[in-house]
Amino acid sequence: ADRDFDLRDINTTIRDNLQQIFADAGFLDGTIDQPVLSAPRKSLGGYAVDLQVTLHPGPLYRVGGIALHPEPPATEADLRAALPIKTGDPASSSGLRNAVAALAFVYVDYGYLLAHSSGTLNKNPSNSTVAYSFTFSPGAQFHLSSINTSALPVELQQEFAAQWHGPPGEVVDKNFQTTLRQTLEKLHTRRSEERRVGKE
Repeated sequence: ADRDFDLRDINTTIRDNLQQIFADAGFLDGTIDQPVLSAPRKSLGGYAVDLQVTLHPGPLYRVGGIALHPEPPATEADLRAALPIKTGDPASSSGLRNAVAALAFVYVDYGYLLAHSSGTLNKNPSNSTVAYSFTFSPGAQFHLSSINTSALPVELQQEFAAQWHGPPGEVVDKNFQTTLRQTLEKLHTRRSEERRVGKE
């Protein structure tokens, strides 16, 4: 509303936005009629045109099957455990996007920080189901080169060095990431307590 009137731009905006809403809700066959325009009417120094759009969502598609094609070291069990969708769920585009992201993070937990996953769908209009198939490209496994703590105050640099025992070359996997986060959280908590005591 309130934008300059351009029929091509309006049609594109309506079609793209509404079809994305349909797809995210699982209505994969949704269609949209051409907008019906009212007669222009004088309004605030210009002309206003009302639009009427008729929507046809079609049937709700559901997930009929999920095929996973894991690459080592992740197993199908690892991937199934992380999968945010299951058979019978609405076959929404947003659900597919979330699944692709969640499955890639399984490989990140093994140290494959640039892992990529992709999902394809096979739509069956006869029974309004979708079969998903996911494939994976783990890429390289990352290892620790070094940790630069120069941004920390000197005393915290020393404390971090005393607490951190990860050797160079260690795989940057879930355990590494958790240990590093916990070590930094301890330093942050200690720093916050020191500031609180100093104010008191």
